[in-house]
Amino acid sequence: MLLLIGVTAFLLLRGGESGTPVAQSPVVAETTVSTTEPTTRTTTTTTTPPTTTSSTVSNDPGQVVQRYYDAINKRDYRAAWNLGGSNLGKSYEQFAAGFDGTDQDSVTITAVSGETVYLHLTARQRGGTVLYFQGSYVVRAGIIASATLKAATN
Repeated sequence: MLLLIGVTAFLLLRGGESGTPVAQSPVVAETTVSTTEPTTRTTTTTTTPPTTTSSTVSNDPGQVVQRYYDAINKRDYRAAWNLGGSNLGKSYEQFAAGFDGTDQDSVTITAVSGETVYLHLTARQRGGTVLYFQGSYVVRAGIIASATLKAATN
């Protein structure tokens, strides 16, 4: 557009070669204006957090001891070993064999003080005999570090 105005102004001001005005034919300048419309591309990304199938495991000393006995009752001695059975002074084979005659263990936690869990244990044997114990477990960083159990009376 500016080019067309500039050419027209030039021709009008220039006039003819002689001092006499000469009729000028109109000058048409073709101007191509290229416009590009801004394009907006919208991309929607949905991120779904991964689902977990396991719940968060607590390092609470009382819950660790309860999980330990739950594993023993399920005959999952490897899980009980990993929860601290490995710290109780026996090989894995001796540890697992120690529960051969046990049908079911029932634990009553009587107190938790810091890392120490105090409890009563009732161990029902396969032949029907019931054994009673009392004592404590020390739990550090979610693992049983030590245990002291003594035979008790009901």
